[in-house]
Amino acid sequence: MINVRPFKEEDSEQLNKVAIESFLEFEKHYSDWQHIKNSVGNLSSLHDNADILVAEENSEIIGGVALVEPGKDKNANIEPNWATIRILVVSPKHRGRGAAKALTN
Repeated sequence: MINVRPFKEEDSEQLNKVAIESFLEFEKHYSDWQHIKNSVGNLSSLHDNADILVAEENSEIIGGVALVEPGKDKNANIEPNWATIRILVVSPKHRGRGAAKALTN
């Protein structure tokens, strides 16, 4: 069963690892893959400006999402009254079982 809960600091290493795993399939599509990997692999650092939720199964983190409340996104392309999903990741080996849906409900 998939459990969704708020991020804790001690989740950082495992969540960042899942984030990188979830983007590996796109590596060949990015000429600046190292930059993308470093950015995605630092998902846990978004907790200063976003609410991070993690999905876990059998005490293993299998996914995560960073949700930014209206008015808190520093991206100039985002309207101040919009909430945004900054990043949503699910481990490839756990896809298709409802983790993303659970994270976004």
